[in-house]
Amino acid sequence: MFTLYGALAALSLAALLAVSFLVLQKKGAGYEAFIRFAVLAIPFAFIGSRVAFCLSNTAYYLETIGDPALMLSVLDGGASMTGAIIGVILAAALSAKWSNQPVSLMLDAAAFGMPAALVIERLAEPLCEMGWGKYFQSPAFSFMAELTQDMHPVFAYEAIAALIIGIVMVVYFRKHKAANGDALGFFLVLYGCCQTVLESLRNDGHMKVIHFVRINQVAGIAMAAIVLIVWSIRCFRRSGKREAIISWVTSVVCIGFGVVQEFAADGDENPYFSLTLVSGLLAAALVIVCVIWFFTWKKHGKSAAAIPCVAVATSLTLLIERTMDTGDHRLFFVYGIMAANLYIIGHMAFALRKAAEE
Repeated sequence: MFTLYGALAALSLAALLAVSFLVLQKKGAGYEAFIRFAVLAIPFAFIGSRVAFCLSNTAYYLETIGDPALMLSVLDGGASMTGAIIGVILAAALSAKWSNQPVSLMLDAAAFGMPAALVIERLAEPLCEMGWGKYFQSPAFSFMAELTQDMHPVFAYEAIAALIIGIVMVVYFRKHKAANGDALGFFLVLYGCCQTVLESLRNDGHMKVIHFVRINQVAGIAMAAIVLIVWSIRCFRRSGKREAIISWVTSVVCIGFGVVQEFAADGDENPYFSLTLVSGLLAAALVIVCVIWFFTWKKHGKSAAAIPCVAVATSLTLLIERTMDTGDHRLFFVYGIMAANLYIIGHMAFALRKAAEE
């Protein structure tokens, strides 16, 4: 059955393959490698997206409707971008093995194509009534509400984020050689951090783990954490143990801070602990570990100073946020704090990669 959304989803995969082909051609890889990648990427992306969606909605198929066979009914809809990305990564790795090409080359080629695919797919989501977020609550944002059915156009935010990620990757890797799958690592860190924040803005029941936490949020932070682990191991091997440990402590505090802010954005006040108290303690811890991080990493360049500055700004912003009532302005500060924490995690990962290469 033909649908416009299905056609645009196919176009997004075609864009991914087109960009990947250009990268492989520039690197001198043969047509055989690309053809094998394309043949695998198409079914793997489709199967991966469907499997991830069904696994995250097993309760619905097994209990709500009591018919697990409907998991095989793809015409009813239901797909996961996370599963599609995993499928493409697996296709790239297998095609490299079967084409006698470096796995890192195929992974990086796929990574450069993913932002283009994401832009098209995200902009197509409204066709299936997906990608809309929380309702605007403040008159100050009425100009946006009139254009977007009174809801945050999360699909547009995600498309813009994907476009920026693609531009950043192109600009960065024009100056730095992509090796060891680093382009894929860059993409996963940037995409994972953006997705963790933007998924919180959604106001539907799409792929939730529990209550208000979504699969794509967990997957997003997991993507960044996996890259952090890989680059930490490299840093350890280059005698950067102290840098890696400090970066991990900072990242753990940031993740904890982000979780608490997620409760502030979507959850009720926890009866067992005060969100204000825990947020304040984590903010103080964040400032301390970021200052330690600065003195540990300052030999790696002036960009190290950005981390304690962001930490201090985040802590001060928290004081403003806790004095505000619910509404768009308060959510603006909540999501700003979450974004700042994820920026720090991303900076940790990139610093570890740089240290490992020195």
